[in-house]
Amino acid sequence: MKKTYLAFALAATTFVACDSGTSSGTADSTTSATDSGNSLNTMTTTDTTATSSASAGPVSDMDKQFMMEAGAGGNTEVMASKVAVERATNPRVKAFANMMISDHTKTNDELKSLASQKSVTLPDSVMEKQHKELDDLRKESAKNFDKAYMKMMDKDHKETIDKFQMASEKCDNTDIRAFASKTIPALKMHKDSVDAIQKAL
Repeated sequence: MKKTYLAFALAATTFVACDSGTSSGTADSTTSATDSGNSLNTMTTTDTTATSSASAGPVSDMDKQFMMEAGAGGNTEVMASKVAVERATNPRVKAFANMMISDHTKTNDELKSLASQKSVTLPDSVMEKQHKELDDLRKESAKNFDKAYMKMMDKDHKETIDKFQMASEKCDNTDIRAFASKTIPALKMHKDSVDAIQKAL
């Protein structure tokens, strides 16, 4: 009888000890997971805050200059293309001009919205050099107009792609870099169209 009682008591003690170890292990695992989760949440919050800070507030002089030049350049494309819609004689040139008006008007509107968020005032028209280019285009003879317009588009798109490429890599503000990166494929497509039309003229 004593042997039976001792065996039962020993078994009970062993069970309690094992159960305590299991509970402790579970508690430790839960605590570790919670701590890990809290650390992850803290890191995510910090990263998000850092990204928001990089996109908010006044932009650098370099970023502002890019936006100003991009705005004036976009205005030039639209204004020159409106002249081409009226004066071009080649159907492909006229169709290209219509595409320029549509695409660059949309891009200009996106840039204006972005500039408003960054408290940057974009030019309503074009720069002095671009005024002269537009005047020269308007003075072209009917015979030479199509080639003159496409030559202008070729030069402008080469310069614009370079500016947008640099902005996508060098601008300080993440929103401005994203805008530049997103616009580059369309600009390159325009340049490909210019090359094809010039070969056909």
